Amino acid sequence: MWKHACIRKGWVARQVVKLLIFTGFMGFIIEQYINPIVKNSKHPLKGDLLLNILAELLRFGDREFYKDWWNARTFEEGLAILIAFLLSAIFHELCIAVPCHIFKLWAFLSIMFQVGNMIFWSIFSIFGQPMCVLLYYHDVMNRKVKSV
Repeated sequence: MWKHACIRKGWVARQVVKLLIFTGFMGFIIEQYINPIVKNSKHPLKGDLLLNILAELLRFGDREFYKDWWNARTFEEGLAILIAFLLSAIFHELCIAVPCHIFKLWAFLSIMFQVGNMIFWSIFSIFGQPMCVLLYYHDVMNRKVKSV
């Protein structure tokens, strides 16, 4: 693989401008066309359907158990959420630390305070998925141009 002797600043600037334009274009498409369709939809999305089916099959009393449970309104709810995260962190660490014979406090705390969850949602879901869609669209358009 060959390398350039210097960074092509003009090329990098053009790519950054393209990235900003296409990101803005994706945001426009989402806000203008996709969000109104989703907001006006009277049918639940697939995730809601699956969770409702599971709730019915398991005879679960609260059909909205998957709603925004992380928004605690009272001290007791907040304490319950804290205990749930603590237990989750303990069991995650048991699954990793015991077989590997290693315990890292930073890993336990990041699970406890949902650091990985925040990183996942901010990087993958906000930036990753739209970028994947854009790359697929780019590939489809390139195939159409080559076939013509």
